[in-house]
Amino acid sequence: MKLSPNAKLNIVFYSITIPIVPFVLLMLAFAIVLALIPPFRNRSMNAVENVIRKFAIWRNNLPIVKNAYDKAHLFDYIKDSKG
Repeated sequence: MKLSPNAKLNIVFYSITIPIVPFVLLMLAFAIVLALIPPFRNRSMNAVENVIRKFAIWRNNLPIVKNAYDKAHLFDYIKDSKG
C-alpha cells in the first residue's frame, strides 16, 4: 500500500502530537483551577501557553516532521519557484 506524502505527514505529525495531549489537558485543568485565584490568573495561563508554544516549536523542528512536510509540499515549492 502506497501512502501519499500528505498522509505520511499526517501520520508523523499526529503520532508525535497525540501522546502529549493528556499532559496538556491536565496542565490546562490545573491552570484553570489556579486562574480562580486572582494573583495566579495571568501567570498560570501564560505558563501553559509558553509550554504549548515550546512543544509546537520543538515538534515542528524535528527532522522527521520537516522531511515529511517538505515531501508533502514538494510540488508547491516547484510551482512557486517558477514564478
